[in-house]
Amino acid sequence: MCLLSKMGLNHSYLCPFEVIMALFAESIKDSCSFTPNPVLVALSQNTSRYLPPKATRADATFLQNMRIERIPDRSAFLRSSLQQMGWSSFEIEDYLCQYQCHRQRLALRGDLLSSFDDFIAELNAIPDQRNPELVIYPLPIVLFVIFWSLSDGVANDCASIAGYWKSNNHFFQALIPTFPAPHHNISESRVEYCLNMVSFEYTHALFKKHFSKVTHKGSEQIDYQSGFLHGAKNPYFRDAKPRERIEYLGADGQTAEGSMRRGLFTRNCKGTEVATINDCSGKVTLDYVIDEKKNQETAAFLKMLPELYQGKYYGAFFHCDALNSRPELSSTLLELGFRYLLSIKKNAGNRQLFLQIEDAFEHASFDDCDELLKPQKFVVADHGRYEEYTVSILDVSALSAPSVNKHQGTQCIIRKEKVSCQLRKRAPLNEADAKRRETSIKHGAMRAGRRVSYYICSMPYCLETFLHVLQALSKYWAAVEGAHSKLDRYAGNQDDIRGCSDLNYIKNRIGFNKMLLNFWSHVRQTETQKKYSSLSYSPRVFDAIKKPVSFHVVQQIMRDPFKILDHLGAHLQAEAV
Repeated sequence: MCLLSKMGLNHSYLCPFEVIMALFAESIKDSCSFTPNPVLVALSQNTSRYLPPKATRADATFLQNMRIERIPDRSAFLRSSLQQMGWSSFEIEDYLCQYQCHRQRLALRGDLLSSFDDFIAELNAIPDQRNPELVIYPLPIVLFVIFWSLSDGVANDCASIAGYWKSNNHFFQALIPTFPAPHHNISESRVEYCLNMVSFEYTHALFKKHFSKVTHKGSEQIDYQSGFLHGAKNPYFRDAKPRERIEYLGADGQTAEGSMRRGLFTRNCKGTEVATINDCSGKVTLDYVIDEKKNQETAAFLKMLPELYQGKYYGAFFHCDALNSRPELSSTLLELGFRYLLSIKKNAGNRQLFLQIEDAFEHASFDDCDELLKPQKFVVADHGRYEEYTVSILDVSALSAPSVNKHQGTQCIIRKEKVSCQLRKRAPLNEADAKRRETSIKHGAMRAGRRVSYYICSMPYCLETFLHVLQALSKYWAAVEGAHSKLDRYAGNQDDIRGCSDLNYIKNRIGFNKMLLNFWSHVRQTETQKKYSSLSYSPRVFDAIKKPVSFHVVQQIMRDPFKILDHLGAHLQAEAV
């Protein structure tokens, strides 16, 4: 207190922090041997406490070509930066050892890094609204690391992305020569800010150019034997395939559960709806549209379909749920050359048609039809449930009043009956597992009982059409509905993304999820083909069914950032088939 009195300060009006700083300043003044640190002096001369010295500021221009001969050795710079952070010599040498190891592993990749050129050029084209003089984390680098960390399958929110930046810093320092210094660890709020700054049209363009493609031919696809077909009681339908190979498109909508509408203080009114069109054979999303209002899926499908009707998808089999089975959609499909399989319920103006189809199957007699066109049964006992499917097909002439059908080109009607029961009652593993089970029961996925569905099809009544219908029904649920668990409640974490409908953050996260789903499908098929082509594989029986590796295996593979590098480079290089 005497020292403060000598300095002319009244300690009764000072907070403890001011007292400590005053004493510290006086001790520095009295010390004749004090030499200020030049780095601290440079920092003190800055006008912003967030702005580093110009000597350590990262270049705002992203790397255009990541070939190893253009990646300099930054060991001296990294050593200096780590010393400023107060790291011990052991920690510094360990970090630099990992850094040099990564550089050597990158050197083995050679021209693989050149496959990122176009992808990075797209990131560089995204405008950054910030002042270039104040940028520590260049936008292209942040977006690149966001996509990289999300590919891991575990870093599914802003906090975990920031943690991935820190834990894999030595890898990114070796890969990107303009990566920010190690003492600049990005924060959770900065990740969210960058995602919100980018207009979602750029994310959609990035998806359309690099990720909306099937990279494996249909004849090379290794997949679970389609849906319920492997349980056919008639052996013919277990291995039978249509003579004409056509693509199966599945359209569906998703609701981002965590979203809300701007200006409303309730999350009961969701603010983000996503309509997607998927290639069911390749398990790839071809396009998506994000809308802020519910029940706009049909308009979104009509917007996306004109881009798909040419080339590979001309004449494809289009399948959607009853919400979108509207006359304007069926007529547009026929005009573009598609074939359709539309679900029919009592909504969307199809009430009379539903009653007519129901009555036709109730009074139908299959005694005179071909044996293969009679109702076929399929039994599946898996995942603790017993399910029995019965699929029937009739010509559209079976309708007593065809005039109630407002859909053009309908040639046959289909009935699918599903009877299910649980084989065993398994106790939930944890609270999250119990919540998922409760949600599944609520939406009918695990509900025991009898369920009947009706469909209309634009293909003629024959065995070939019946085979296509069976393939479409099984592939739709395996590809479209199966993707929801990955996007909504698993690695994509889409249901838990919090945001308002008019912000870019949630839309960009959804766009990244669509990219990742297609990328994971590519990795899954690549690793599955590698598994069965290895010399160590020897099936126990001659006709063993090949099954793809599980999604959990894909996640384990993505733990190594170099595996992401290899698979992502191969995916970007691959041509659409």
